[in-house]
Amino acid sequence: MPVDAPLGLRRAAPILPVGDLDAALAFYARLGFETSHYDAGYGFAHRERLILHLRASPEVDPTANPTAAWVDVAEVDALHAEWLAAGLRAVEAPIEPAPDPLGRISARVERKPWGVREFTIVDPDNNRLRFGAHERGRR
Repeated sequence: MPVDAPLGLRRAAPILPVGDLDAALAFYARLGFETSHYDAGYGFAHRERLILHLRASPEVDPTANPTAAWVDVAEVDALHAEWLAAGLRAVEAPIEPAPDPLGRISARVERKPWGVREFTIVDPDNNRLRFGAHERGRR
């Protein structure tokens, strides 16, 4: 099969390590995600087409957690405003790894040189999720 033939790739669903599954589910519920347990050590948070898998990983040091994902969003400014209102701690970029039970969010949506406008949230387990929109004509 040629390399450029469509293979039906659909969407990614990042698996995020969390120290306390119930606390992580509550955090994402606060952001408007529907949440559910699979079992005592695994859960899901989904909103629209985004699905996050949450895996209980008490052995992970949150300050050393390198997990990150980038999510393409149609209405990046509206999402940023909604999550600022949800009580995340607004901080100037870059957001440094540090435990924070409230979670953190970039203080503003920023225009990046690679042609996107984006912001970052960092959950209480230091999973870094960047949400962005491609500028018109750039992709």
